[in-house]
Amino acid sequence: MDTQLNLLDIGLLIILIFTGIRGFTRGFIDEIAGFAGIIIGIYLSSQFYPSLIPHISGFVTSPTWQPITAWGVIFVVVIIITAIVANSLRKLFQLTSTMLINQMLGFAIGMAKGIFVCAIILGILKTVLPDAPFLQNSVVTPYLDVFINFVKQHLPDLEKTQEELMKKLPGGLS
Repeated sequence: MDTQLNLLDIGLLIILIFTGIRGFTRGFIDEIAGFAGIIIGIYLSSQFYPSLIPHISGFVTSPTWQPITAWGVIFVVVIIITAIVANSLRKLFQLTSTMLINQMLGFAIGMAKGIFVCAIILGILKTVLPDAPFLQNSVVTPYLDVFINFVKQHLPDLEKTQEELMKKLPGGLS
């Protein structure tokens, strides 16, 4: 394996640096709420998007886009609710003596969120372009593969849902 960073590696590292710094500046409460919102949003969207399809069929007429739109609507609603709860908690726990602890824990959660985002990007790329040279020659990808494999082991329904959604996209990417 080549030890030089390619453009994919640089992009993934930029995401990790950005989410770490963002986590530090936002703090633990906002970061944990954001991370929880993403996880809960993905889970609830994956579980309940079929129930929403009949309610949006009047607005979204394409059978291809109905499940994607239903999934997205649920996800966005969960993110908004989580942000409102986080804002209330932040105001409740705004103590200046805990600012550095809040920021350091925020950095850790921000990095975890970055790893999660990078793993999703890699999962999609490996599904769509499994033999791409930039994936094969990546220095960062093997480290993220450990996380991807852990998630696949512990959340097998998530992989099935991803495959189902990829089949429903225009052109059936799976």
